[in-house]
Amino acid sequence: MVSISRQAPPSVAVAPPPPAALEKAAEAAPPNAVSAPAQGLQDVFEAMQSAQGPNNTVTTSPPGATVEAAPPVVDLAQADLKDPKTIEDLSKIFGIEETHLQKRVSDSEFDGALVGADKTIKMGDRGGVKDQGPIKLEDIEGFTPKNGRLRSNETIIQVNGINTTLSQQKQALQATADATGSKVVGIHNATDGFVGDLMQSVGDKTNMGKNLAVDALRDTVLSELKAGHNVHLMAHSQGGLITSRALGQVSDELKKEGKSDLMYKVSAETFGAASGRYPDGPRYVHYVNTKDPVSNMFGVEGATSFKNHPGQDAMGRKAVVIPFEEKSGIAAHNYNDVYMSHRRDFNLAYNGPGMVVQDPSRYQNPFKRD
Repeated sequence: MVSISRQAPPSVAVAPPPPAALEKAAEAAPPNAVSAPAQGLQDVFEAMQSAQGPNNTVTTSPPGATVEAAPPVVDLAQADLKDPKTIEDLSKIFGIEETHLQKRVSDSEFDGALVGADKTIKMGDRGGVKDQGPIKLEDIEGFTPKNGRLRSNETIIQVNGINTTLSQQKQALQATADATGSKVVGIHNATDGFVGDLMQSVGDKTNMGKNLAVDALRDTVLSELKAGHNVHLMAHSQGGLITSRALGQVSDELKKEGKSDLMYKVSAETFGAASGRYPDGPRYVHYVNTKDPVSNMFGVEGATSFKNHPGQDAMGRKAVVIPFEEKSGIAAHNYNDVYMSHRRDFNLAYNGPGMVVQDPSRYQNPFKRD
């Protein structure tokens, strides 16, 4: 087991938000969250002076793992995205071509839509039509394994990340169905290009601005929980931010109704997520590629995440963080080929293999070596 400290994390500076926003962020912080740096409460995307310490340490990783050198600093809050130098710096940070930084497609009409194998229901149409009630998760045909073998009767709800078109999300939904053996339905996070999505992520980080994908996920989770169903979420990249924000709103709503205990029925997996904080109640498993610039900066192990709090379940058990190392730059952020290849069964990842009874009077750890 090797302990890796992020000594040279990517640095992203953002101007502090108004005092009222800081007060709101402080009030929203879970009581058991890690304390803020000594210099006081700063912005969610604050570039910390040092990334060493328990908040920014990966506890397990392949031997010999390394961390990329720090790229240029970009102020996301005040950056002039029409400035060629700013675009160049962003390209260097994320290792992507400049042509992919700006909006390439127009799928805004599907923002917050339910995405199934048979149809895509726009958010505005989910209320149903005359003489029909609101469209529910069970009303849409999800993606299923290509081999036709369903290994569970659950429906996974998946939220895509930045710079992902509707067609690309459908490919990811199929990849998830194949990997999990489950039915999978998506909630679409429409893209405005890498730069536009990054700016929206700033709003999600600070809980400011409207994001239709957040609203759609919140409403879907609330509906499922109130119907007595378990909820299994999977989120990539900005989808982790959307999930964090939506679950925070779900928690607030359930608290008002005296039903906070329903949060324990939520299981959430994140992959290279851009959020470092998650509300308590659900069971969490977070996958972190130590070569991924997105999670390295903004995720649960990120150098710039605000008061990292990966979340803990209703019994007080902390989230499981699973690090690994593969590729580099934006290639390391790939969901289908990189993150899915490292995913484990959720219960196995969260609970471990358990105890194997070799003898009625003796328990043995199955991973123990003589």
